[in-house]
Amino acid sequence: MDVKHTVDMLQHLKEHQKKNKMTIIAILHDLNTAALFADKFAALHQGRLMKKGDLSVLKNETLLQKVYEVDIKHHSHPTLAKPQMLVAPEKMEHPKLPAFEAEVEQNEQYIRIAYPRPLRVLSNAVVGGGLQWFRHFCNFHVPKNYDCEDPAADVLGWLEEANISVGDTMGMMTAVKLADQAFVRETIMDTAVFTVVTGGVGNAVDITENHPAEEEWQVGTINIMVFLDVHLTDGAFVNAVQSATEAKTKALADMQVTDPATGSMATGTSTDSIAIAATQQGESTPYAGSGTKVGKAIGQSVYRAVTEAVENYRHRISG
Repeated sequence: MDVKHTVDMLQHLKEHQKKNKMTIIAILHDLNTAALFADKFAALHQGRLMKKGDLSVLKNETLLQKVYEVDIKHHSHPTLAKPQMLVAPEKMEHPKLPAFEAEVEQNEQYIRIAYPRPLRVLSNAVVGGGLQWFRHFCNFHVPKNYDCEDPAADVLGWLEEANISVGDTMGMMTAVKLADQAFVRETIMDTAVFTVVTGGVGNAVDITENHPAEEEWQVGTINIMVFLDVHLTDGAFVNAVQSATEAKTKALADMQVTDPATGSMATGTSTDSIAIAATQQGESTPYAGSGTKVGKAIGQSVYRAVTEAVENYRHRISG
């Protein structure tokens, strides 16, 4: 059956089961559908019962790979506490990047960073937030008084106007002049890293101090994009965000940036955005914190880029 009728049928059976207090046994070859509707799970392989139990069985990748004889990875459903499965065919790997080099386009409206093939990205961008794959990375400039009920719709519209692939692009916004940007390309501790930062500190804030905060969405101020020629696990992506944030805060401290409301040292601005993008080439690394080579590469690159971008901003403002 098609997806709609599969869901309709199983929802009907689920309601019938609860109403009549009965047990329903179903043989389903779609593991994701089974995970959404089943309470118990049993895995069969060549006619033999391999494992049974609650849905946590579906998180046992070794078991599933033995049963189905393909590489299976599990992940969480985005809105339900249910496991979901992904198949990873061995012969469908990403082609190697011949060189870790990006195409850079910059004008008064946007900065665009583009790679020959998609990179895996963790971000809080206006468009493309979360953990996804993208080839294009855009940071759009908007006026300080920019006000819109649907910023994502604006970004999507600007991408179409610029003839940039909408479905293959992550998009941020900033009120900072794009000419204040900093591009830092380095190889640090054997890690190739490219960091792009636009940064202003007019709305610098000390997150540890208690003062009124703006709850509504605002345009980004310090926007950081870090591109790495490494293979990060999901946990390592979170580590990478930590490393970049620590470096940003250290840069602000060294530049004596303060929270105007409290006079204390700023930890960031009230509207910071970040993206960590990795080629996923080479051996997988599970960590990217401050005690690792990758983390130190991120920290040093972000520190230099944030420092340069804020100095550019200050120079323009003072001039």
